[in-house]
Amino acid sequence: MDRSKDNMRETKIYKALSYLSVYELNRFMKFVHSPYFNSNEPISKLFSFIHADLRKNKRIFNKSDIFEKLFPGTVYDDIKLRKLNSQLLDLLERFFAQEVYENNPLRQANYLLEYINNQRIKELYNSATKSATRTSKKQQVKSSLNYYYDYLLEKNLHTLREEDLKRFEETNIEKISSNLDKFFIIEKLKFYTSKVLAQKSFIQKKYTFHFIEEIKEHLQQANLDDDPVIKINYYILRMLENNEDESLFKEYKEILFQNVSLLNSAEGFDYVVEAINYSIRKINKGNLAYEKEIFDLFKFSLDTNLIIESNNFNHWDYRNICIIGLKQGEFDWVKRFNETYKKYLDVEYRDNAFTYNLGLYYFYKKQYDQVIEIFQNIEYKDPSYAINTRTLLIATYYELDETETLISFLDSFTTYISRQKHLSESKKNNYRQLIKFTRRLIHAETVSTDKLDKLKKQIQETKGVVSKPWLLEKVEDLIRQKSKTYV
Repeated sequence: MDRSKDNMRETKIYKALSYLSVYELNRFMKFVHSPYFNSNEPISKLFSFIHADLRKNKRIFNKSDIFEKLFPGTVYDDIKLRKLNSQLLDLLERFFAQEVYENNPLRQANYLLEYINNQRIKELYNSATKSATRTSKKQQVKSSLNYYYDYLLEKNLHTLREEDLKRFEETNIEKISSNLDKFFIIEKLKFYTSKVLAQKSFIQKKYTFHFIEEIKEHLQQANLDDDPVIKINYYILRMLENNEDESLFKEYKEILFQNVSLLNSAEGFDYVVEAINYSIRKINKGNLAYEKEIFDLFKFSLDTNLIIESNNFNHWDYRNICIIGLKQGEFDWVKRFNETYKKYLDVEYRDNAFTYNLGLYYFYKKQYDQVIEIFQNIEYKDPSYAINTRTLLIATYYELDETETLISFLDSFTTYISRQKHLSESKKNNYRQLIKFTRRLIHAETVSTDKLDKLKKQIQETKGVVSKPWLLEKVEDLIRQKSKTYV
């Protein structure tokens, strides 16, 4: 057998299970060993072997070895093992669905009412109705899906009451209609803003989007104070349609911050991202004041735990938050952040991301010797950190006026870039532009102000050049120095 194909770690089920946390793996273990969900003993054994390997992951883990343990003395049958893998994967997918179900009390209440109604278990009508109503009232979090489940809940309650012959009591028709309207309005606004307005600058397609004008007209007249989710989405629409009116952005932030406790974490963070994206568009138009807005928004998402609880925190966010904080001069905050949030990163990126952020911290503090010391003994597991670190070292050697070291480093970096297969040719050119302009900076002290102005213009007009803000800052420093010399 081809040994590469024999590797159990390359199977879909192994890779899927590797995404689970220790807590989730333990819950899935109980799920697999539960006779209600699984009565196939070889599947339970297969999971146990994979689970043990996920925890240690040291020795060779082959399909043939697993098969021998599952079926001792039997000739290896790849089809039979693949079938077991597939069955375990099916079980994992059922577990995922069950996890979602367990975390949604409103959905559970609706399924219960639906079952009782379908089976005509009249003895449970009253208790199930009271329980479902209590569940609905307990739900502090509001979202379009909550309104949808409230709609289903009221609809099921209405059906039960009719079945119970309570036809002449006051009905809940208005609640049914109101919850359906809110769900419809929020979902329409979400799709219209994210798929039509936000993408219109780069997707030249005209969508047929019914009822959006009617919804806008309705919301202009409505009092939205009691419907914060609708209000938030309505303000996103207004911000995108009137992006020059910065007062809308301020109002949007105020509404979001006031009502964040009513939102689930994933949706709440999505709304923070809307404000971040608005700020990025402003920065791209030259309004650098919005960098502080982005920093404040990230701080807000950390302080409220939105970014962590929504599972949206990754090593790129970790780096970007560090950079934006350093640009704001928030050095102490960034150092605490770097140390505190390291634990939330995937193990694969954790050490490289932490070390790179620490190097950035010392670079912005102008403690350049510390930068070199930190990066001296780092072992790179991810190529992106390897190349980003080298890019930062270029600036560090320049700031230290280590000209000979920098020239040698630029030569080795040129060779390194050429050998990077994971980089596209256009990306490689962007780094080559950095190398070219840095070489010109090294010799720029002896050139005239006119030539420095020309260099500045070339950097500004070159698209995609890596570290463009730093290059421009260094050219401007040289121009100022020249100007002082001639005064």
